[in-house]
Amino acid sequence: MPYLSRKQLEPYRATVTGIGWANEKQAALYTGLAHRDLCTLLESGEIKFSRIGRKRRVRYSELDRFMAGFEVRPEIDVDELLEGLH
Repeated sequence: MPYLSRKQLEPYRATVTGIGWANEKQAALYTGLAHRDLCTLLESGEIKFSRIGRKRRVRYSELDRFMAGFEVRPEIDVDELLEGLH
């Protein structure tokens, strides 16, 4: 399958629900990844998927699990920072 540009993915934005299964185009939009990068992650096994015929489908919950590993957590204690302002 050829890789799709962001412009080519745009018509699929309205179909991204966050519930159930996503096709590759929906998954790329949901995660903010380039289609090429998403395909690389699927092929490497970093994101699990199911194949239905020739099409790959990914659970939104699997995309959430993958993205949770990239959450940015503040290293500064906010309460401590606020106390210093008083």
